[in-house]
Amino acid sequence: MSNGTINDNTATRDGGGVFIGTGTFIMNSGTISENTATGNGGGVYVWRGTFTIHDGEISGNNVSGVHINGIQSWMQINNVWTSVPTGSVIMNGGEISDNSGNGVNITGGVFTMNDGSINENGLSGVNVRYSTSDESSRKPYNAWRGN
Repeated sequence: MSNGTINDNTATRDGGGVFIGTGTFIMNSGTISENTATGNGGGVYVWRGTFTIHDGEISGNNVSGVHINGIQSWMQINNVWTSVPTGSVIMNGGEISDNSGNGVNITGGVFTMNDGSINENGLSGVNVRYSTSDESSRKPYNAWRGN
């Protein structure tokens, strides 16, 4: 995605703006905003794929009934949460802000932040649960660049 806009979409489950199943989505610039999911990931939902953001903005996205928003990466096998790396999010730049829930929510995936900013989200900036990238991150935390 370069200089595009994904805006004002609604998903009846997951991924209001973008749903990444097993593929790769690269965001070089543009905006993902004002999207809604009744499940998880109002802006971007990563299941087993990879989402890389180099620049751009993910803002103003909403999730109804849950506190997950912005980006989510997870894996579920036979209704059991499995903490193995499946989805991955790489943030090399850009901004994730003003989402109604968490800016980034990772449960079982890998999140790498090299640059960019995550701020002014409704709940925490980054909420990591059972990340496989670092044993010390196996608990939620609520602070990331001012959240």
